[in-house]
Amino acid sequence: MIKVSSPLLTIAKRSFLAGFLLIPSGCAQKGANENMAKIVQPQLTEIVSKAAADSIKATSLTLPKEIKSIKDKNNNVSNSVNIVPTMYNKLDPAKNTAYCPTTILVLNKFAEIFNTELPFTETFTKNNIDKSSLFQADGTTSPELVRTLRHDVKCNLGIDSKLLQGLNVNYNPNNKTVYVAMNKDLIFNPEFDSIGEAPFCTYDGQNRSVKMFGIGHETNGSSKPAEIMFIKYNDDLPENYEDLYESFAVRLKTNTGDEVLLLRTPRITTFNDAYEELKKSTQEYDGQRKFSFGDELYIPYTEFSSEASFEELREFLNILFLHDQGTYIQELKQTIDFALNQEGVHLSSESVGVLSSGFSDQLKFDRPFFVFMQQQGAENPYFAAFISDPSQLQ
Repeated sequence: MIKVSSPLLTIAKRSFLAGFLLIPSGCAQKGANENMAKIVQPQLTEIVSKAAADSIKATSLTLPKEIKSIKDKNNNVSNSVNIVPTMYNKLDPAKNTAYCPTTILVLNKFAEIFNTELPFTETFTKNNIDKSSLFQADGTTSPELVRTLRHDVKCNLGIDSKLLQGLNVNYNPNNKTVYVAMNKDLIFNPEFDSIGEAPFCTYDGQNRSVKMFGIGHETNGSSKPAEIMFIKYNDDLPENYEDLYESFAVRLKTNTGDEVLLLRTPRITTFNDAYEELKKSTQEYDGQRKFSFGDELYIPYTEFSSEASFEELREFLNILFLHDQGTYIQELKQTIDFALNQEGVHLSSESVGVLSSGFSDQLKFDRPFFVFMQQQGAENPYFAAFISDPSQLQ
C-alpha cells in the first residue's frame, strides 16, 4: 500500500513548487529556450496550462455551482497572483504565479504582421488544444470591433469579456487590435472528497490553514479519477512523516480527456523546467500508480481572478519593432480566471494587444528651450530667447 499523505503540503522549511498543470489529453511540450528569463521580470508559479489553437464554438457543459462561481466574479481582480507571458520566465518561489498562452498567440500574430520573428522561443502551438476551446480574431481598432469581439467570444466560448469591457479605444485606421481568448470547464467524475481544513507550509516555512479536497483516509482511492505519476523519497530518514517525500506528482482525470497534473518539487526555476522534470520523472518511475484504500490525497481549493499589463515586455518589443518596422505595441494585457475544487476545474484567459502602424510623436516643450525669430529667408534671427523657467514669466 502506498501512503501518499498530503501531497501538496510541505511541513519542512524547504522550498517546494505546488504546480497545477492543465493538459489536453495526449499533448506534449518540446524544447526550451532559456533566453526569455532575461527579457521579462521574474515572477512565480501555480498553474501551468498547456493550451491554444484556432477558434470556433465551445461545448456547453452543465457545471457545478462552485466551478461556475468564478465566472460571476469578473469585477474582482486579485493581486495575489502574478501572470507571466511564457513558460520560461524565472519564478519567484514566494509568489503565486500563473501562465496561459493567450498572450503568446497575440505576440505570434504581431510577428506575422511585422513579418519578423519573436526574440524568444515559446514551444506552444495550436495543436496543443482543441479548437472549440479557443477564440482568436483581429481587426482595425474601433469601438465597433470591440463590440463585435465581445459578442463573438460570448457566443463561441461563453465568456463575458471583462478585458474587452475595460478596453478604451477610438477608431484609428492605423491601429490594429488582436484578441485571443481561451475557456475550459472540466468535471471530475466521480467528484473528490471534501477533506476540510489542513495545514499548508509556505515557501518561508509558515503553516497556513487551508481548505482541502482529494481522497480521504476511509475512501477507496481506486474509485477516484486520480493516479500517481511518480514518487521520489528523501534519502535521509526525516523527523516528520510529511518530509518523507522529495518530490511527487499526481494526475487528475476529467470528463473531456483533459488532465490536471499536480507536481510538488523543491526545484523552482521556471514552469518549463518543472514540466520537463515531471515528464522525465514519470517516465523513469516504475512503482505503483493506483491509489488504494488507506491512501490519502490532499489538494488545496484554489480560486482567483488576476490581470496583468506586460509593460517591460511591451517596451522591449517596441525597441525591436520601432527600429526596423516603424510600428509599435500600444497595449498588451491579459486576464486569467481559475477555479479548482473537488467537482472540477474552470479556466478562462483573455489577451489583447493593440498595434499602431505609425509612431505618434508627442513633442512637449516641457524642458528649458530656445526661441528664435527671423525674417523668412534671412540668414540671421532678429530675436533670440532661452526660456529656463516659464513659471516666472506667466
